[in-house]
Amino acid sequence: MRIGLAAVLTALMCSAAWADTPDQNGALQYPAAYFAAARPNTAYDMISRLPGFVFDSGVSARGFAGTAGNVLIDGQRPTSKTDDLQSILTRIPAGDVERIDVIRGGAQGIDMHGQVVVANVVRKKVDSTSIVIDVDNNFWPDGHMVPDASVQFTRRAGESIYELALAEIGNFDDSVGTGFYDITDVPSGTVQHFDLHKKAMALGWKVNGAATVPLWGGQFKVNSTYYDSPFASTNSFFAPGNDWFISDSSGSKKGEMGLHWLGPVGGLELETLALQRLGRSTDR
Repeated sequence: MRIGLAAVLTALMCSAAWADTPDQNGALQYPAAYFAAARPNTAYDMISRLPGFVFDSGVSARGFAGTAGNVLIDGQRPTSKTDDLQSILTRIPAGDVERIDVIRGGAQGIDMHGQVVVANVVRKKVDSTSIVIDVDNNFWPDGHMVPDASVQFTRRAGESIYELALAEIGNFDDSVGTGFYDITDVPSGTVQHFDLHKKAMALGWKVNGAATVPLWGGQFKVNSTYYDSPFASTNSFFAPGNDWFISDSSGSKKGEMGLHWLGPVGGLELETLALQRLGRSTDR
């Protein structure tokens, strides 16, 4: 018991020492070792464990300015709106993170994008390759199931980073199964009884790709996303001589491409952004 208590106290002292050691810009630095005890799998797991920091994924709105979240990656905001910030952080393995800086008020070379506090995920600059495969399933008492699966690939070679993620997404409604539906005629008190079965599910998919490479003395990044999210539901009512059905089918398809270049031009640092989004929604 004494040994365990001593270990906990030592860990707390080490955590406090890391958190109280700001860099030259006043940012609090949390190295990867700070999160080791929690065994994080992704950069998002690490962000969730920053003391006193509340994650903000930003807002989805027309345009680019004023919609940023409060997390940067290597000092830059992601050039994407369809692919949300949490998903991007989830695709960064914890083993690729060198440290996370928490910046309050501002720091040299960091655009706060209107945020009072931001966290900057600093990735390791060593060559590496990671492949992450995730599979899970959802089961219901009536025997049907809706699986989810994803594979993520990340390759860093020098100053270049290549990322690819493919995910199968199960869309479902919890209010499914068998039951009954009664219609009561108030004047006569006659009850018409229906056996009811509800089914609501569909399988969608999502693919993300990105490449960051040196270009013209600066850094160029291209990223693309395609998302297909269908959904279908059916309510089936059964009664002697009176069966009826209500069905609904909907879907959303979204595509996006973003371009981002940051580099020197005539003694100044220029940042250029281009973002194109396409989308289609249907409901029948």
